[in-house]
Amino acid sequence: FQAEDGIRDVERSRGLGDVYKRQVKSEEDYVLLGSTWVDNPSESDLWLQKVDKDGNILWSKKYNELTSNWGKSMLLTEDGFVIAGYTSDGRNSDFWLLKVDREGNKIWSRTYDNEYDIVSCITDTKNGFIIVGFTTHFPPTQMNVMIIKTDKNGKEKWRKIWGSDEKDEVAESICKADSGFMIAGIVVIEKEKADLLLINIEERY
Repeated sequence: FQAEDGIRDVERSRGLGDVYKRQVKSEEDYVLLGSTWVDNPSESDLWLQKVDKDGNILWSKKYNELTSNWGKSMLLTEDGFVIAGYTSDGRNSDFWLLKVDREGNKIWSRTYDNEYDIVSCITDTKNGFIIVGFTTHFPPTQMNVMIIKTDKNGKEKWRKIWGSDEKDEVAESICKADSGFMIAGIVVIEKEKADLLLINIEERY
């Protein structure tokens, strides 16, 4: 993992098939988010590990809902962590929000069904969370941006799907802006050609 100054000062291998996507610094330790294959490449668990500044494992937890489970983005909260990912049975894939305490014990878990949905990231709001990604059909065809707003307990407040039938739109990140939240992604114009996508969400949402 990377130190706060961006210099890699500790490097530890966790084994083949382990994918780390995010890290959050918790006090003097680090919490790593990713996924690990279970028996074969079609089965995976969301994986959370807490390590000290020297890379020693303090605890390690795995979580699952369906056959394939992926962690994509994570927030540090007052009492633990909120993780955004997606869970799939191979034909359907749902946005997934997971809340754990500082020791990795599950507090609650929520899935948000649509069709075939992939989470990109999460941010917090005054009274909950916003998770973004894209939704499509199976097998994947047209992709559109999907945005879901929840309360602090993961209960869905609203969802919006943005896009058209002619182009693929995918949300990649979200950040807080003066007027609310800015979502960045890409719009695929044609094969091997894409434009930047920006969506602004007002704070009142």
